[in-house]
Amino acid sequence: MGHPVGAKFNAGPDFKFHTAAAQLTTDDAGKVHFFNLATGFTLTLPAVAEAKGLDYTFVVKTNTTSTNHVVS
Repeated sequence: MGHPVGAKFNAGPDFKFHTAAAQLTTDDAGKVHFFNLATGFTLTLPAVAEAKGLDYTFVVKTNTTSTNHVVS
């Protein structure tokens, strides 16, 4: 996947834009997950037993102004 830095992305099957805490599922594997809110929040991965061997990609689209973005 070769997208230029600063390129604008449209939501599609391979991109998921998050603006609040969420529990990711195995169906979310292989997508690019964007943190898209200035207030930090947590994205929680599925249990290891469910997600073993799956890939998740995260991008900070909006820098935080208060708390941190977290993947747990």
